[in-house]
Amino acid sequence: MRVTIYNYFFIFLIIKTIKMKELFKKWQVILVIVCAAISLLLISNIHWAPVEDENDETLPIGPGNGLSYGRDFAGGVEIVLQLEQPVDQYNMSIMKSILEDRLNGIGLADVKVIPYGDQQIIIPFAAASPSERENIKTILKQQAKFEQRIDGVLAATGDCIRAPPGPQSSKITTSGSGGATVYNWAVAVQYSSPCDCMFGQAAKGKYGRPVDAFIDRPENTTVLLDKLTYDELSEMEDDYGDSWIKVIEERSQIPVVVAGVAEEHASGNVTNVSSNVSNTGDNETINEDNETVSGIDKTIADLNKLKEQGYTRVILAGGEDRISEELRNRLEEEGFYTERVDKGDESTAEFIKGLTGLRSSPRLNIPSTGECQDGAEMTGSSPVGPPDNKAGIAKFEIAETQILLNTGNLPVNVEIGTEIITPPSLGKVFLDYSAVAGLIAIVVVATSIFMRYRRMFIVVPIIITGVSEIMIILGFASAIHWQLDLAAVAGIIAAVGTGVDDQIIITDETIARRGKREKRVISISQRIARAFTIIFVAAATTIAAMMPLISVTALKGFAIVTIIGVLIGVFITRPAYAKAIEYFIGRE
Repeated sequence: MRVTIYNYFFIFLIIKTIKMKELFKKWQVILVIVCAAISLLLISNIHWAPVEDENDETLPIGPGNGLSYGRDFAGGVEIVLQLEQPVDQYNMSIMKSILEDRLNGIGLADVKVIPYGDQQIIIPFAAASPSERENIKTILKQQAKFEQRIDGVLAATGDCIRAPPGPQSSKITTSGSGGATVYNWAVAVQYSSPCDCMFGQAAKGKYGRPVDAFIDRPENTTVLLDKLTYDELSEMEDDYGDSWIKVIEERSQIPVVVAGVAEEHASGNVTNVSSNVSNTGDNETINEDNETVSGIDKTIADLNKLKEQGYTRVILAGGEDRISEELRNRLEEEGFYTERVDKGDESTAEFIKGLTGLRSSPRLNIPSTGECQDGAEMTGSSPVGPPDNKAGIAKFEIAETQILLNTGNLPVNVEIGTEIITPPSLGKVFLDYSAVAGLIAIVVVATSIFMRYRRMFIVVPIIITGVSEIMIILGFASAIHWQLDLAAVAGIIAAVGTGVDDQIIITDETIARRGKREKRVISISQRIARAFTIIFVAAATTIAAMMPLISVTALKGFAIVTIIGVLIGVFITRPAYAKAIEYFIGRE
């Protein structure tokens, strides 16, 4: 029985289509059908052969999903960046531009960077795995002040060094085998004046020594170590035979102070801060007046002397079991900015890199007599052992290095503030509710139009035109990989709403009332032309109203989708509806 009803229904549609063959010969109608068909293919994203998605999962032959969803529908994260200090509008715009370039550089196109006040920036982005979120946060929070130093002497800065993007300027090689495989990477860099000659002078007589590359090397900063950690780092050496303390003090130019110990352990360019104090143990010392002072008081006294030279920041290199929270609180009371960095399970090399901002230390393999150099290489490697995705880590570090060198320095330091996560399940609920709301809107609009005109041949073309308009807008969004969020959906609703208004104008201009008698056709072609005059003026007004909103980040999606929808309506769907209504009313 069901098959018979379906057969009758399709026969009915075929007969109606044959009867309307004159209408389907109109180029305006053909254009809508072709655009809707292409849009349907783009939206369905049919796989003609098995393919792998971004998660390396194999998708079978058949329809997929060609639409990209934003955080509202696919879930995602909203990160709030806290600036170290308030900035003016000019510097805020610079930070916005740099952060956008960094995010686009790692493949996050159309990510919104929203300044909020003068000390916060909000960045929402769609679904990402925990590891991807950590990579994004690493890219965002770095000020990206780049330096190259050879034995502590400044050789180049980020202002005159660039890393050409693309695979041709980078390479990855492997060493070892099995679980011990290491992925070594290299990035070519280019020097411009004055760095080319600075590098040549710094490299003079330093053949075989490391060229230390730093990103965000701590400035005006002292590293505070406990005695045990200091002794360990003094005995351990890196690949160049330098102790790790030498790497911090001399090569990184960061002074070191040992908590509760009288001896001064700082680089040569820092005045001896405790030569007048002798060590009597871990908890107390005797000063030059033979007065006993606690280890905390002595440490603060040493750091205050460095503070007079501009060292206002202190990195507490160790957990609370090694450097007490009481000492940290006292330092902050003295006006120091403090940060605790715990070694945890990191290797010593990774720990030192985290303290100093050291990224890589390639060997200087070219003897230099002081001549200018126009290029070099930055190198690095993935960690030995876990994690499994070592090749992916190496690729990310290459991309990160190129992005940070090419996008410039942030005017001020930033920290990751709050992090708001929208789970994918909640986003799916939003999407389902939006679809239901759309269906309800179609039913309500169809009912309202029928109550006004009492003619199904008017209601059906208006609904078909509206649905076609939605399909074409979604197809366009799929073609340009536009992420659909609530703002974009609001834009689609606004565009379709103006489309229904325009179709009612066309309908009203095509039919005329005379008292209470039936509607009849009056000069159809002339009235449609008059209707389009009104429609074009209304469309121009809508576009003009939307243009200023493009500059407002939160409303950009709404404005762009509304403009696209209005243009699609005016040039594609409205002319087709005009021909349809002219055809039906003419037959009546």
